Amino acid sequence: PSRNHRQVTIQRVCHQVDSTLRDMIQMKHHNQQERTATTQKNQQGCSEQNHGCIHETEDRFKNDAERIICALSIISLYALQTRLKNLTQADKKRFIKRPWLRHLRIEAVLSYCVWDGVAILEK
Repeated sequence: PSRNHRQVTIQRVCHQVDSTLRDMIQMKHHNQQERTATTQKNQQGCSEQNHGCIHETEDRFKNDAERIICALSIISLYALQTRLKNLTQADKKRFIKRPWLRHLRIEAVLSYCVWDGVAILEK
């Protein structure tokens, strides 16, 4: 691929990463507002039967660490897809010449990040 094509692809990935991060920040902000509202309702004697209080967040993550890992997994997936689409012949030859270094390459690191998120998303 040409240099211009690579730059456009990198810009597209950056835009997707930015969009994903903004969505995660909005979700976290929304969850914090929900928790605050729920706490206030519970303090006022709200019960599930008569007021329909929300006692848990809408997502099924246990904590913020799981949310962050999943966000990084999604970002890593986009970066890995872009990287694999744009591999040059020289990169492919380097894979073949030095297979013992494959775990140090960026593709391997990104795949490990994606794999970390799979376990959480499967729950």
